[in-house]
Amino acid sequence: MDNDIRNEFEKGTAKPYNILPHSFPFVMLDKVLDVEKGRRGKGEKLVTCDDYPGRGDMFPQVLLLEASAQLSGIVSGREEGGYLAGMKNIHFEKNVMPGDVVEFESVMQGVFGGMYIFRVSARVGNETVMKGDIYLALA
Repeated sequence: MDNDIRNEFEKGTAKPYNILPHSFPFVMLDKVLDVEKGRRGKGEKLVTCDDYPGRGDMFPQVLLLEASAQLSGIVSGREEGGYLAGMKNIHFEKNVMPGDVVEFESVMQGVFGGMYIFRVSARVGNETVMKGDIYLALA
């Protein structure tokens, strides 16, 4: 991670599109709040009615997983691309609606070869809306 990105983290202004290989409209995080490379990180998304038009009010649950995977990729510290290879014990507790600010957390649990395991969660205020484990295959 270069010094400019590290300075953005320290100021709380890090933008995911400066770090991730994804581009609009598929960057699911609005802001990276904190990262301890190889350990944990937090990110945030303000859900708007324009995020997924035609779906009604509810933000798609699969996009909560995608945002968690993107944050986990940042936490891994790996600059090479990878992909979401699996998930386990994923639970969706509550629907996310426009106007909600979702805070994501990712904690690295281990690395086995090229497989990175993360415990992820998403919260709106004090309520957990999603939690579980995801697996990223990183080169």
